[in-house]
Amino acid sequence: MRLFQFISEINLFETDATDTISIRTQRLCTWFFISILTTCLLIVTIYASVHADMIRIEIKNPTIDLYEKLAANNYSIECDCSETSVPHKDFISLQPIYHQVCSSDFVTQRWIDYLYDSTKHSFYFHADFRSTAMQQFQLLAILCQSSIQETEDGLDLFFHTEIISGKLMSEDFLLAEAPSRISAFQRNALDAFDYKLMFIREMIAGNALLSSTATIFQTTFQYNVYKDGPRWEGTYSDVTFFQSDKSSCICREQFTCSTPAVFLDNSNKSSAYFYIIDGWYIGCRPIDSLLSSTLKTFYNQTMINSLLQFFDNTSSNFTYLDASKESIFDLNTTLSTIIKSGFIEKWIQNINYSLYFNHCAPKLCFYTINKRFNIYYIITTIISVYGGLSIVLSLIIPAIVKSITQHNAETSPRDYSFRRLKQLIITWLRQLIPALIEMNIFRSSTHLEPSDIYQQRWSSRLYVTFLSIFFISITIYTAATKETVHTELIKPSFDEVLNLQQETSLSSLQCPCSQLSSSFKYSIELIPTYHEICDSDFVLDEWIRLMLPLEHYHPYNFEQNGPIFKLLQSFCKSAKITINNALNIFYASQLVTPNLITEDLFKSLMISECEYFKHVTPNRFSYLLEFTRQTMKVNQFTYGIYTNYYILMENNTGHVLVYIHFRGSWYYHINEIFCSLMFDPACILQTVLYTKNIYGYFIAEPLPGFYTSVFYVNSLLLTQLQCLYNQSCVNIINSVIADPFYPFNFTALSQTSRFPNNVTIDFLSKHLFTESWSQTPSYMGYFEQCQPHSCSYTTSQRRTFVLLMMTVIGLSSTVSIILRFISPFIISFILKRCRRTQQTSSSDDNQRGSKFFFEKNLLTCKAQTHR
Repeated sequence: MRLFQFISEINLFETDATDTISIRTQRLCTWFFISILTTCLLIVTIYASVHADMIRIEIKNPTIDLYEKLAANNYSIECDCSETSVPHKDFISLQPIYHQVCSSDFVTQRWIDYLYDSTKHSFYFHADFRSTAMQQFQLLAILCQSSIQETEDGLDLFFHTEIISGKLMSEDFLLAEAPSRISAFQRNALDAFDYKLMFIREMIAGNALLSSTATIFQTTFQYNVYKDGPRWEGTYSDVTFFQSDKSSCICREQFTCSTPAVFLDNSNKSSAYFYIIDGWYIGCRPIDSLLSSTLKTFYNQTMINSLLQFFDNTSSNFTYLDASKESIFDLNTTLSTIIKSGFIEKWIQNINYSLYFNHCAPKLCFYTINKRFNIYYIITTIISVYGGLSIVLSLIIPAIVKSITQHNAETSPRDYSFRRLKQLIITWLRQLIPALIEMNIFRSSTHLEPSDIYQQRWSSRLYVTFLSIFFISITIYTAATKETVHTELIKPSFDEVLNLQQETSLSSLQCPCSQLSSSFKYSIELIPTYHEICDSDFVLDEWIRLMLPLEHYHPYNFEQNGPIFKLLQSFCKSAKITINNALNIFYASQLVTPNLITEDLFKSLMISECEYFKHVTPNRFSYLLEFTRQTMKVNQFTYGIYTNYYILMENNTGHVLVYIHFRGSWYYHINEIFCSLMFDPACILQTVLYTKNIYGYFIAEPLPGFYTSVFYVNSLLLTQLQCLYNQSCVNIINSVIADPFYPFNFTALSQTSRFPNNVTIDFLSKHLFTESWSQTPSYMGYFEQCQPHSCSYTTSQRRTFVLLMMTVIGLSSTVSIILRFISPFIISFILKRCRRTQQTSSSDDNQRGSKFFFEKNLLTCKAQTHR
């Protein structure tokens, strides 16, 4: 009962009035004040409790433990690195484990010397293991050494490559980025070695470079007697290989011919064999033989001992390969596969994030959190709103209650006409002005003198005036400005992300990728279109076989051009392999993005990567081609049949001597000129086609676009295509070289090309025979790899009414407190200045001037008379 009585009698608007109506009105104002204030504060409390406040937290000189702890709690922490570039060697360890053959007895000089010493004074047939064993294992040792050296050089370059970032990479990001770089290095290293080996093989075979082993041609010497005297003459014959599938082939037509290696009975030139070496083959050249062979025999000591007994040498111990060792290759794996892997069994790698963190050495880190139920924020908001709201309510509630009670006291019928409304407004204004004049916010029970009340009223007027101006100004400003709102979208779809990116009002759109690295394979499709020469009749075996080199033809005879077109076929194949290998590396490349990038930026990056790819890829082919050409030129290798050499046999001393002489020049009888093969760097002759004239005589007709130079590769690069675009020209060639038993109609080139008809093969090869490229970036493919779990963004929008009122009331509360404190002092200061002026004046005019000055400042010195 006492509590109810206390509540019913509480009066926050108590005045000097003692009548019942005034007290009842004051208590009614109190109830309204408490109810409205409590409701508003409750709303503000709920709003402040659920409001998420973004707080930025900074950490100086963080430790890795603290950083990992924050990262584990899913804080988006950012740190600035003291060192922006960190070499791979400082945090990555990478070590290759090589195939055991590269450290075995079979690549040592002792083994190679053993093979050589056992066979240097004997003759063996081409299929005999002893005829090529020394060259094959010497080559195996060189390939091991080259592969290891190239891998080590690549590792050295990789370790000195730096990862550059001004920001500290998170552990997840680094563990995605570093393996991507390691994989790219490994692919590039293996591809580079395999590509060089493939290219060199193609160039050796295409240029018909001769080996010291008699596995391509056999020269037969005959002693012939002519009118001018007897002489020895040599003739060439192809070595025929009988392959495992019982088919036969010759190296002039197919340089991959091979036959199982055996030990033949060499005593009476018999072809009977004693022993077949399991998994070992003899081919056109030692490199071809080696790549098609396996190491199966050399994993068995018994088989090795059986093999060694066929060599004419002292016995020696050579340790077999250990089949029990862990290996990714089985016993039947060809050396071609092992060599393509760079002889590498596996890689041992380790990525140490702690070392990377220490080298980055972040000095400052920061992260932001969205904090709800911030007690400090809730209390300060309530206090700020309470101050302003209580003042506003204390001013407007009495007026509203008074207006309502007066309105209810009227007994006359209500008149809602315009005249009545106008009269009410005028009446209200008449009442308002005296109320404002008599308004006293600074009423005090201890200062009741008329001069005190006068000063209090002017303080109230000053307070209300400035507070109203501030309230109106801050309301207009707050309503006109926009606030930044943070929004988060969980598991956005592809279309939703595109729509967000197209919204111009959004800023700081962030969609963290759940998978940091995205493969180019699913992000872009790059397809080349090749020049039609690479799919034409002129790279078919049917065309090439019609022009096999013969010893009685001049090199500049078109009928000798089979190797040139074979090399063209090889060029097209190599160009496609070059592009395919490069595309494999390109597609395996990773686009590492911690956040989903925009579609426009993604397309720009992908197109830039494609342009760079198209620019650098041809250089791999051109560099090796030029290197091989210069090597052949400097070393003056013999090639073909009697092209840049000839064989001379003498028997002047009773001993048969065979000489291979260098052919110093070609005699071009068409124009009766000599072309030096050694001293003329541009030894170029017009290729001719021998056709019959109307009298049945053969005449040499220059063939447009075809030239002959030293080595087939030089002749090919000089070749132009205008004849091959002309069906009449092709028909003339076909009429000369055609096989009457197997007729074949060859079709000229016909499709339109971005290259002119007289383009050289050299120019086409520098563009890898590509006509055009189709490049299609796939943003959806990139999005599906990124897989963002959420997207967050900020927007600028106008404040809600509740937030607007909270902001305005909060600021007004602060200003109100300041004004309540300084307003009495300002008025007191002005009054004191006025009194001092009045006391020092000696005349009525001065008094009137002082009074005018005082009134001009909204005060009057009449207060002196009230004291």
